[in-house]
Amino acid sequence: MIIISLSLVWRLTGCGIFPSPQFVLLFSYFSYIYLGYLLMLGDPTYNSIAEFGAVGVLIRLGYAAIFLASLATSFIRSTLYYQYLGAVNMNSPVPARLFYSVLALAMIMVAAIYIYLMPANPLKAMLTDSSSVTYARQAVTTDMKNFGVFSNVFYYFMPLVWLSLYFIGRNHLWFVLLVVNLIVVLATGQKAPIVYIIAMFTLAHGLRKGKFSYKFAFSVGVLVLFLLVMLVFLKNFNFYSGVSVDALLASVRGLIKRIFYVGPITLLNYYQTFPNYHPFLSEVVTSIPSDQIVYSHIYGDQYRGTVNTVSLGLFYAWSGSVVFSAFLMFLFSVCVFSIPVFFRYLIPDPALLKSVYVTYCFLMVKFVLTDWRTLVPIFILSFLVVSGLNHIWFHLVQGAVKGNFYIRGNAFAILIALLALSYFTQGQLRILLG
Repeated sequence: MIIISLSLVWRLTGCGIFPSPQFVLLFSYFSYIYLGYLLMLGDPTYNSIAEFGAVGVLIRLGYAAIFLASLATSFIRSTLYYQYLGAVNMNSPVPARLFYSVLALAMIMVAAIYIYLMPANPLKAMLTDSSSVTYARQAVTTDMKNFGVFSNVFYYFMPLVWLSLYFIGRNHLWFVLLVVNLIVVLATGQKAPIVYIIAMFTLAHGLRKGKFSYKFAFSVGVLVLFLLVMLVFLKNFNFYSGVSVDALLASVRGLIKRIFYVGPITLLNYYQTFPNYHPFLSEVVTSIPSDQIVYSHIYGDQYRGTVNTVSLGLFYAWSGSVVFSAFLMFLFSVCVFSIPVFFRYLIPDPALLKSVYVTYCFLMVKFVLTDWRTLVPIFILSFLVVSGLNHIWFHLVQGAVKGNFYIRGNAFAILIALLALSYFTQGQLRILLG
């Protein structure tokens, strides 16, 4: 049934040339949630847990919900790759590459400031003293007051800029910014963002060529897997007696469990934490996020932290019902698949339109592992902020060069973009001012 469903979505959404958002979401859910659960079925450690069978029902219903949402939205043309193949207009009075080049240089400066302000260096710790990596990573993420501002730039805005430069071409600055992007996310000691950046480049490479190469993607995947194994090995080097085949195999096993087991285990943690009756929803209003509640329930109050905010787990935390959680998964999947409908109403720069489509396609992967309310608002906001900056740049330069202003696009698109830019700017200033 899994093979049939994946094949059907593949054919209906035209994945032979470029993977559709529907297929990416369905395949990602299968890879990170469903496949891990199937692998865990043969492990007596998990089979002995009373709630494990019920979580399997939740996982199967979640897969069915995404599959049905994919069928229901397969007719939406704005999700298909060929809507974004048009060439970038290089004859604009103010070349788009100049705008993105200036923005790229500004972000390189932000990256340099971040490296300078970092209170610790997880990358250096990984290479010199692996036992201190966890503490160094906490110092530059959780404990660094302004990390939220920098993370927004590195994880959401910087990819849009180097992707736009890549689609415009004639400028190798995109590669410089891509390398800077990799360095700053690697400097935090986090592995997942590195995979995200490389995966976005792989999608962009296929869109730019007009045909996605699954062979090329597989080769990149092997390279990324090797990189991740090395990072895991270096991070845990203090536990090994030295470089050996056994140590490398242990790193591979650890990485496999980290990739395939985390999703099902997190859902199991949510299921164990939240019964059908939810006093914190029905009687007591609380500001504590569900991922913190799960962490405290599983690991105790003596530790401070959060578990992964898996979307399906969040839906179960809201409802306490396996069936209703699957319905919410279907509903929100339909909503997420409908996001591209609004892209063209906002009439962005052609290069930005391609970039936001690539980041949108990859958003499907993160939607499986992270809750929608963390991802979707900042995804849309980052698109609108860059679009707002683009509009301001265009009109200022147009007025300075020709002495007159005229609206490029429509008033609605400009108003929404500028309002989003204003909202984002004041939010970041409040974070910086403490």
